[in-house]
Amino acid sequence: AFAVGGGILEVFATAALAYPAARILEGHDNWKDWHLKACLALNIVLQILASLCGNLFATWFGPVSIVGPVFFAAQLLANLVVFWIVLGLEAFSHEMQIGTYVIVTSVILLIVNGPGTQDYTDQSFEDFIHRIYAIVWGILLMVGML
Repeated sequence: AFAVGGGILEVFATAALAYPAARILEGHDNWKDWHLKACLALNIVLQILASLCGNLFATWFGPVSIVGPVFFAAQLLANLVVFWIVLGLEAFSHEMQIGTYVIVTSVILLIVNGPGTQDYTDQSFEDFIHRIYAIVWGILLMVGML
């Protein structure tokens, strides 16, 4: 729930700046300076809330391997709804709509069939890190950083 909320808040944060900018470009100059500053403040508040929800709170209640895809799928779907249907600022082609629906469906299936809890009570961290594939992976990561 937090990952979904974070993705939606991220889209609303973007919309808080995109809507006034689009209206000004259309010739609606009745936006006062304090209106634009309020929109910027709203953007900042929503960005902070989205980061807290999606990156901090959501990972307390679920694995990161699920939180990331859920966050981005919610963001894509909210983007489609807010910018196309509600605000009318973007036009989404049929292919873009289908792609969004496929990704959202994939994330739902990932939640249902995704990773479960792992029980490592009989092995310690040292047992895992001394395995050959862990050593090879660590070397590859170190070489990649150089």
